[in-house]
Amino acid sequence: MRGALLTVVTALAIACGANENDGGGAPTIGNLSDGRPVDACALLTAAEIGGMLSVEIGTPRQAPGTSPGGPISTCQWPAAGDDPLTPFVQVSVTPNAASSSDEWMADMAREMGSAFDADEHPRVDGIGDWAVYAAEDRTLIVAAGPRLVHVMVDPSSGGAEAIALARLAIGRLER
Repeated sequence: MRGALLTVVTALAIACGANENDGGGAPTIGNLSDGRPVDACALLTAAEIGGMLSVEIGTPRQAPGTSPGGPISTCQWPAAGDDPLTPFVQVSVTPNAASSSDEWMADMAREMGSAFDADEHPRVDGIGDWAVYAAEDRTLIVAAGPRLVHVMVDPSSGGAEAIALARLAIGRLER
């Protein structure tokens, strides 16, 4: 399911005009009025993640196929000593076209059909403009103005870590 969700999110980002240009040749994220790109790797530090999760975290890297300022910026932090291709924490920033979690879930249901179950995406109150937690994907999806911030923690203990990390990340996003 994680691959299917990321594929749909990527498709929605591109369809919603995520690959806008700031005039200087660099693609930007979403429909931001100032056109500044976002680097997901700049939203958290390995020390913050490691301190919060009591795990030594390795060097972050952009996920393949994403880039700072591209249509989707995804940063992965592996646990130290683990395969660097296996993220322990992953943060993605994508464009947000939905004004509510209901609208987002309806869009996902249209895109994924029977593969998407809204009951598996409970709403999370008190963070961002709106948020949902995809337990199967261990991912919290938070709307922060014109952006969605996806925080995946693997393994997860029910989303508490993702919520705490998302609070840090969206606090650093300029809207």
